[in-house]
Amino acid sequence: MILSIQHISAILLLWSSSIPLVRGDDSVSDPHLEGAQAIFDWVASSEGGIVNPKQEVRRAVPGDLSTPLIVAAKERIEAGEIMVRVPWANIIKPDDPDDDGQLPCSTATALAREMKLGKDSKYAPYVMYLNGESDTQIPSVWSQPAQDLFLKVLGDKEIPPARATAWISKHWYQRCGGDPEDKVSTKAALMVIQRSDDEIMIPAYDAYNHRNGKYTSTDTTIKVGSYHETVATRTIEAGEEIFLSYNLCKHCGGRKMDYGTGEMLRDYGFVEQYPRRLHYMDEYQFDLEQNDDGTLQVIWDKVYRPKSRNNKERTKNWMRKQIRRLLKLKLGDWNFDYDEKKDELGMTRSEWNTIWEFVDANIAAMRAAMDSLEDKKESSQTCSSSQNEEGTCDAVVSSHYDMLEEEWDDLPYAQDTCNFHTWMQTYKKQYPVIETLDTEYQALQFKEHPGADDICMELDKIVQICSNYRPHYHEYVTHAAARFVKDIRRVIFIGGGDSMLLHEALKYPNIEKVVGLELDQTVTRKSFKHFRTQPHFDNDKVEWWFGDATKSLLLLPEDYFGSFDLVLVDLSETVMSMSVTKELDVFDALSLLLQPNGVMVKNEMYKDKFNEVFDYTLELYYICPVICDQVLVFGSNNVDFFHAPTYDHGVETFLSAGNLHSPDTRFDLMHHYKRNIAPEDKCNVTPSQDSLLQESAAGIIEILNAEKVSVALDESILGIVKSTAQSVGFDVTIDPVFDNEFGAVIMEEGYIAARIWPKEEYIAFDLNLWGKTYLVDTLKSALVKAVGSKDYSSYRVVVGGIYGSSTWKEDKKVVGPKIKQLRHCDEDIVTEGTLDDKLALGITVEEVVPLTKAKDITAAVMCGLANEECPSLKSLSSHSEVKKVIPIYECQGGEELESMIACEATVLNELENIFEGTSNKLNLVVLDGSASFKMHQIMNSIMVMESTEETFFSDHFIAVTWSPDLKGQKWRREFLDRLRKSVKWDPAVRVELVFQAGGKSYEAGIFSSKLENPAYDFEKVESKIQRRLSGSGARIELRHVHGALYRFINPYNPDEFKQADYDLEPGNAQYDAQVPLGRQSIMQFVRRSGLAKNLSLSGSKLSDYLKEALKEIDVRISLLRNFKIGEGVVILATAVDGNFMVVWDGKEHVDVNFFTFRQSPELADSFKDAFTQATHRLMEVGLRDDQPRGTGRVVNFLSDIA
Repeated sequence: MILSIQHISAILLLWSSSIPLVRGDDSVSDPHLEGAQAIFDWVASSEGGIVNPKQEVRRAVPGDLSTPLIVAAKERIEAGEIMVRVPWANIIKPDDPDDDGQLPCSTATALAREMKLGKDSKYAPYVMYLNGESDTQIPSVWSQPAQDLFLKVLGDKEIPPARATAWISKHWYQRCGGDPEDKVSTKAALMVIQRSDDEIMIPAYDAYNHRNGKYTSTDTTIKVGSYHETVATRTIEAGEEIFLSYNLCKHCGGRKMDYGTGEMLRDYGFVEQYPRRLHYMDEYQFDLEQNDDGTLQVIWDKVYRPKSRNNKERTKNWMRKQIRRLLKLKLGDWNFDYDEKKDELGMTRSEWNTIWEFVDANIAAMRAAMDSLEDKKESSQTCSSSQNEEGTCDAVVSSHYDMLEEEWDDLPYAQDTCNFHTWMQTYKKQYPVIETLDTEYQALQFKEHPGADDICMELDKIVQICSNYRPHYHEYVTHAAARFVKDIRRVIFIGGGDSMLLHEALKYPNIEKVVGLELDQTVTRKSFKHFRTQPHFDNDKVEWWFGDATKSLLLLPEDYFGSFDLVLVDLSETVMSMSVTKELDVFDALSLLLQPNGVMVKNEMYKDKFNEVFDYTLELYYICPVICDQVLVFGSNNVDFFHAPTYDHGVETFLSAGNLHSPDTRFDLMHHYKRNIAPEDKCNVTPSQDSLLQESAAGIIEILNAEKVSVALDESILGIVKSTAQSVGFDVTIDPVFDNEFGAVIMEEGYIAARIWPKEEYIAFDLNLWGKTYLVDTLKSALVKAVGSKDYSSYRVVVGGIYGSSTWKEDKKVVGPKIKQLRHCDEDIVTEGTLDDKLALGITVEEVVPLTKAKDITAAVMCGLANEECPSLKSLSSHSEVKKVIPIYECQGGEELESMIACEATVLNELENIFEGTSNKLNLVVLDGSASFKMHQIMNSIMVMESTEETFFSDHFIAVTWSPDLKGQKWRREFLDRLRKSVKWDPAVRVELVFQAGGKSYEAGIFSSKLENPAYDFEKVESKIQRRLSGSGARIELRHVHGALYRFINPYNPDEFKQADYDLEPGNAQYDAQVPLGRQSIMQFVRRSGLAKNLSLSGSKLSDYLKEALKEIDVRISLLRNFKIGEGVVILATAVDGNFMVVWDGKEHVDVNFFTFRQSPELADSFKDAFTQATHRLMEVGLRDDQPRGTGRVVNFLSDIA
């Protein structure tokens, strides 16, 4: 391994076996110690050399030659004292000054030359000492059996270090061209690996051993050409060993990550003492310290640590598996003393001991790390479970036998399934940017490949959608879900700002309303510009809400909740978890929008969250251009996605999304299905309680463009607006204001602004409501009718409100989500009927046999004790398609580890004897209801071994379990799930089939390794069992289909589309008809992030801020009015250039409705900066919406059309 850091020296741990082991006799000769002392004497006597006399080189136990050499303090040493300064002349340097790394070839060559000179070398004390060092300290030069065992311990690159035995064979012999016959040169290379500091060899300094943490007491500096110096970094007490750090020293920056205990063993040949540094999974790192009481403390790296619940559970699963794997090695085939088999082992005792010391170190580390991740928030955590003599937590994993407890599904579903990077290279080269801009929320960019007629949109440098795969996402999201709903009338989508979901929703013949919630309306406008996807602001069935989803959900009318057939969600996990109310996050609030038989859809892998919220969940998986694949999750509380009928709505689609409703297609793309039993916390729901306090203030602005109006456009328009507002139920208490073709009607519940263009017969209305927001539709319709508009369009912007408004208490009752009981909370039991569970098991086994797709089937049945009834064995023994049945009975003996290991060996021997010399393999494995937990553990240990899987099991096989106690024996279910994760790849699948009658419940678990269309097969199995048990009155229900890991797609040839494939004519016609007449920005100012100072806002202050900001951008105010409403203020200002409305909520939220006839985007930006400056930068813009006003159903700004 090449390291671009200062590489520290090796430890003196392993000495020549020829040294006599004599304890406590100082008179015994110790040549190695004398050699080390001679090095220090030589350095001290050299010109410029310094050796601190307060230290000494000695044995760790004086006189005991079996203990390592150490450097220790003879008396107190203060911080800053020089320990050793080695002159440059005493340092062995590379022949090639540019050579570097941990094994610089020319350094090894130079050292070999000196070692061959021996006592004739000018470095004689040093090289003579090195000549006496052991030749087998590091794994790269261990015996072959030791190397093989070490690599087995590491697994398939599972545990560090990487390249564990490659130093000599790969680096010295291959890279450096070393001669295998030249033993001195090979030894020199070893010494360089273990002792060099980058490209130089420093005598005396390399005598200091390694230990981190509080034990480290020195560090080094180099003055090239002069000396290498080691200095005390703290006070060192008399008798204390002096330590360096080999990976955390001042110049060890490159080793501070991904260099720890494993790498120490690879490079130096020892398992470091505590504290240890561990890193696993190529992701996470922690330090493991041992407290004075022997307990272990885990200190996670601040950055490289598992933070989310998902990552914590995934990490624990990984560590659990590694501990079991290591324990299986230690307690299985290698469970013997070295002396018992030393002759056949072919390795030294030190190699053997070092390997198992390393195993124990990793087990201890992972046990402690797992304990620290148990629902605790601290960055460091003491392992406080019962501990063994190593200070580790035995309660975490005590043997290699799996406890078969429920665990997180840690298969890496997010990994790439196609060569995504190849497409990205094409994308970078052949898709030039056609527009880029930063909105208030994100970086937005459009790219186009003219030759392929493909347009792509990026958000924050991530491709969101391209023309070539538009149907793959939007058609499946909409139509694959709609097939489960009889009549599609109401659809709401969240996050689909490109209008493509809207396009699909409007295809349904009976559609009545489509609601879109989108944060950034710039996405909608630019998508129309580039994709020609119409937002349909002019369609009465379409209702857009632009703004923060947490506020939008609070303002939706109460009758919206529980009314939508489809809820289509395209939001990040972060947004989904944001709070809407004290009781509800965004996800919970969105689920309340569904009508009882509706379906909610979320993109990406979200089934676990859906399983918590819905009674039924479904996951679809399919191939998709650009992004390789797509995962969609459906949820419903009444639609059983496996059993419910499907409907053909007759919509036209490019792909199969509109044709997944027939019996032959309904399970296409299914990857996961589950019926979820509602937990207690989802059933004991407390309805929302109305607060006596106004906890928030929010409002909406309905942007209404009324074209081709039939009324006179002059000041008289205000009379029409006023009377219309009053007729709808709004309280107009202030005389209307008119100036510069702009009028405003101020109400207790909001204001209506009207900008008129007489020549164009056009009115630009703003309906800003902070009270009675539920009447906004009624008000809009009444205004359209009152002005006689024949062509109008509208959408909503969510803004702030006003505290203390006259209607807030009434409004709370009729808007926003209310907690309701939506789950089925009846007890999961069937009291009617009777069921013979042995008969049911026998029938299940019989019906599963055909799933093997084999002839002359070989089956194994694990039973209870040999004298107990085993229904599965009886059923298979008489089955015509089963050629051979192998019974496996319960082993005698208890659940002690030794008994289980012996039992496993017996079972393996029996299987080996049966299959030896034959090509037959197992097609079916049944674990009967009489099989014990212990036997499931043993069978798990056998079946998850790659070697036994290949030896005993056919390429496609079926496994079955039977649980006579649905709640108390979930370990049977977990047995099959471990098998699913062991086989790992689709189409491996696990199924749960539940039988209920007479107050009892049973579960048949079925695993299939390679059924190509498993859902269809299991539907047939369920149906056949139901028919055969139809007279029992039992309910037989398939409840869970759980797929495995998505396979890499090869060949990868998805259908692709062009921009021209879509009907662009309507969009082109609307685009060409647009006539922007002005530009509007709605800016929501809030307290500056991190500011603690009180804002102390008032109406007069805000008037001053507005005047100052407008003056800064050269706008002369012709009229300025203030209106006190509730606790807040409304400010109106007009000018020749435009008009401006300010709403202050009475606390710390200020909305500015900024309109100008000047259509430059820079003007609004300048105003924002000027207003922020006027507030002394106490406020900043939290949300912002920019929109054009004009005719021709305007969507785009003038700059987008010109």
